[in-house]
Amino acid sequence: MRAVTGAGSASPNPEGNVAALFADLARRYGPQGSDLVWRQFDRLSARFQGLDLVEVAGGQDEEFSLRLAEGGQLRFVSATSPEALAEAARAAAAVSGGSLAVPPGAAPPGSLEDPADPSIRALTADEVVGLGQEILTRLEREAGRPGAVDAGAGRGVTLALERDIVTTHYLSPRGSGRFTATRLGVFLTVTVGEVTLGVEWERGRGMPDPAALARRAARGLECAAGPPAALCLDGPVPVVLAGQAVAPVVAALLQAFNGRHVVERLSPMGQWLGQKGFSRCLSLYDDPAADGVRGRLFDDEGVRCRRTSLISDGVIAGFYFDRASAAMAGTRSTGHGIGARGRPPEPRPTNVVIRAGTQSLRSLMEGLPLAMVAEHAIGDVSPGGDFGLVVERGYLAREGRAVGPVRGVEIRGNLYQALGAVRGLTREREWVGGWLLTPALCVEGLEILSAARGGWGE
Repeated sequence: MRAVTGAGSASPNPEGNVAALFADLARRYGPQGSDLVWRQFDRLSARFQGLDLVEVAGGQDEEFSLRLAEGGQLRFVSATSPEALAEAARAAAAVSGGSLAVPPGAAPPGSLEDPADPSIRALTADEVVGLGQEILTRLEREAGRPGAVDAGAGRGVTLALERDIVTTHYLSPRGSGRFTATRLGVFLTVTVGEVTLGVEWERGRGMPDPAALARRAARGLECAAGPPAALCLDGPVPVVLAGQAVAPVVAALLQAFNGRHVVERLSPMGQWLGQKGFSRCLSLYDDPAADGVRGRLFDDEGVRCRRTSLISDGVIAGFYFDRASAAMAGTRSTGHGIGARGRPPEPRPTNVVIRAGTQSLRSLMEGLPLAMVAEHAIGDVSPGGDFGLVVERGYLAREGRAVGPVRGVEIRGNLYQALGAVRGLTREREWVGGWLLTPALCVEGLEILSAARGGWGE
């Protein structure tokens, strides 16, 4: 079955009409400063159940975010059409706004190269469907038997593909600018019995390798579906955080480098600037020009984004700021004033990159009598950095060789201490969630517990 749906076309208003509307609203309600972010979305997706294509969907929409400063107050309104924006601005003028720290209305940078990938931008619905069919066909081949991808008792395969094109316009009394970014995501889920394996590929630039995705899914499922390892621990076991298992730790760490949190003393990093806080193996930076899905030329305050070093050889190197937090810190914005749907700009990271190490995964674990590799984990991190991650997919290794899968095991530790105890990183890196490019990290000193009953596995 194939169903084709759409969200309708984006507003036909040309840029000139939106610019005229902004000028009018700025004159009426923003005498102390104003700016407008206008985003246009072009979306395309396809979904498969087994080898069957069940849906192709596409559509266009837009959103407007307006800031207006008057009488020492800053008002923020958002809408999905110019008419709704004008009405929201009139309504907001009648109520009190927030305090005005820095007047909006920067001069955006001049002509720069778009972060968009022409090959993603040019993808048609038929090409997206064809990509999905090729991935599934190759997965069936890798599984080694006909019908392996078809739905059946105790098994199932779903595949979703998403292609987005987002054009961002920034308007202020000091000028205007625009850029276009792209995103392509492939999300494959395979279930056999009680074991579910997810394989994802998500980038802002580049195209996926269908054969590599199929091999990864087939091999991961074969490993995950085996009997869990049942080994006892005689002492501390190093943990290798790989792929998605790195993401929750880094996401929590990034909050400590938020410029607003630093100036408001919600983060301890401010007092450590220029000092060693982590393992000398670790270098981490924010790069809006990297191939992740958060690529951009300038932020939602019109400030050009730039690569920002956060950790350099274990030393706290810097923070990411929007204009308001930068003014409070006595510095300048790093171009990280980024809004979300219906929310005003605040310090938010773009693409995050961890510098690669020098070893392969196997050589990183050679010489270790026993190590645990966590490839997929979920959990929470407290404001103080304490975390508990449950490993959904991983394995035990002796001298670098896998000896059995691990599931349902909990890892506990403190992210600051853990990242200070990184003993090595791999030279191979992978994108996780479309925003984090990371190697595998070998960490010592973490506590390992069974999530179920005092032993390994399920």
